[in-house]
Amino acid sequence: MLNVALPEIAEGPASVTVQSPAGTFGGTRIKADGTRSVEPIAQLDAGQGNYLPVAIDVSNPAEQVYLTLYGTCFRNLASLNDMTVNVSSATTPPVYAGPAGQYPGLDQMNLLLPASLAGKGQVYVVIAIGDLDDEANLVWLQIK
Repeated sequence: MLNVALPEIAEGPASVTVQSPAGTFGGTRIKADGTRSVEPIAQLDAGQGNYLPVAIDVSNPAEQVYLTLYGTCFRNLASLNDMTVNVSSATTPPVYAGPAGQYPGLDQMNLLLPASLAGKGQVYVVIAIGDLDDEANLVWLQIK
């Protein structure tokens, strides 16, 4: 993930180029004993030069697995009811959608992934905000 806050120094188009040999994305798991951990949901395959999914284990109903997604415009919602999130065709309301406090200008959404997803394999997360086209907000995950 790259977070950039640019000062208002000039009008017009700009270009940013980022090069990185490695990186990960993550989600938070609250274990049955109350400990928390951040775990990757994708990792770089250096041989292929792209990211491959890491399966998310949601099979233990005593654990809470949250998926954190970053984007924009979540903070402008009047209510979480203005957003529809489907994971594997099941509605999964966000537990939080608003500013990502530590990153200026970036918003975050936290989804609690239900244990009922266990064994589903590849699932899609489809996010629709108001009347916006939900196909433009499509993410896929690998569920163990």
